[in-house]
Amino acid sequence: MSILDRYMLRLFMKIFVICGLSLFGLYIVIDMVSNLDDLIEQGNQNGSLFEVLCQYYGARAFSFFDTTSALISVLAAIFAVTWVRKHNELTAIQAAGIPTARIVMPIIAASLCIALLAAASRETLLPKFKDEILRSAQNWDGLAKQSVRARFDHKHDVLIGGRWALTGNREIIQPTFHLHKPLGAFQRIIEAHRARYIDAQSDRPSGYLLEDVIKPKDLSDMPSAVINGRTVVYSPADTTWLDSDQCFVSSNLEFSQLLAENSDTSYTSSRDLMRNLRNDSLDYGAGVKVTIHGRLVQPLLDISLILLVVPVVLSKKLQGLFLPATLCLVFTLGFFLLVLTARAMGANSYMLSPALAAWLPLFLFGPIAYISSSSLWR
Repeated sequence: MSILDRYMLRLFMKIFVICGLSLFGLYIVIDMVSNLDDLIEQGNQNGSLFEVLCQYYGARAFSFFDTTSALISVLAAIFAVTWVRKHNELTAIQAAGIPTARIVMPIIAASLCIALLAAASRETLLPKFKDEILRSAQNWDGLAKQSVRARFDHKHDVLIGGRWALTGNREIIQPTFHLHKPLGAFQRIIEAHRARYIDAQSDRPSGYLLEDVIKPKDLSDMPSAVINGRTVVYSPADTTWLDSDQCFVSSNLEFSQLLAENSDTSYTSSRDLMRNLRNDSLDYGAGVKVTIHGRLVQPLLDISLILLVVPVVLSKKLQGLFLPATLCLVFTLGFFLLVLTARAMGANSYMLSPALAAWLPLFLFGPIAYISSSSLWR
């Protein structure tokens, strides 16, 4: 790596880190305005406010990086090239016979590395800290009541709902399970005081353990209900691991998918999203397909945006520094606006298929970025 490469790379990374830390610090300050009292209370309950703050904002740092890495890379690239041009360093470097492409190559390479790092974080770190990211400051310990969004299990023909959810215990308060049709001795509704989601074990599938069953009243006399040779409702009458006031409803709907305010698809790995698409119990819409395609194309979009704005800053036809920087910001705004609009249309299956919605911005901006950056390689 030459001295020029190290200089441009150091300048780019310095601006990237400063912008990233500044924006994240601003986010923390704004968030603390409304959540500091709740975080202090959580710190008192858990023994250490500092530990709660590190866990709360540490998890959100990964989400913030995923959301803003592309924008910060563009800003760092614009400011780095503008700095070199403003101090007439660009003219001196070009006078030494160094081509323009050689000057910006470290910036492009660093932007590519950041895009790949964001993609890796999206698939590994975000799923690992998904629970912490989704928990609010008011419900950091998972013991506060949250609304339940009723979801239909298509594989087992049962609508799962309830009054409240406790995320810390993966528990539903006053659960109500509506069967699509009567199953054996079980009629359409099963009610209980609480239900807990239990992962699959060697002797039982995944599902919900209903405790203190209210309806049906004669639960201990009813045999388990079966659909196509598969047990859906386990009854204490013929299930040894159930008490007389318990029943078990098998389901592939995980507890997190019942929360009313749940955007867990943004923090779920692509592998798990594709597995959920093949889950017979779920009926995911086009939005998940747009998310999967969008993750595949995102690194290419990030690099396309860099190749689109860097030549504008280096253009000799644009005098001064204010006009090129303004044009870059306008291009960036239009770029992100088109991406969001296309994905929203694909998620709602309006005019665009999920695949086309995710790839359309690349089809439009890719050739423009190639033509715009062609002047760099001459």
